[in-house]
Amino acid sequence: MRVQPSPEDLTELTKLNPFDRFPDGRPQVPDDLLERMKLVTTEEAWSVLRHHGYDRQFAGDWMQT
Repeated sequence: MRVQPSPEDLTELTKLNPFDRFPDGRPQVPDDLLERMKLVTTEEAWSVLRHHGYDRQFAGDWMQT
């Protein structure tokens, strides 16, 4: 069972990413952007998601394995 996506899967899932990537495929988001994101409220984040068509995104029923 594979839990971690492959670098190719991560690249496909985040194909609009404008940044470089780590060897495992994760986007290398600049530290200054991550610092700015610490100040964003959940309401602000949901507003951006809704604006881009993600009105009812939810992941639930997680199980510990």
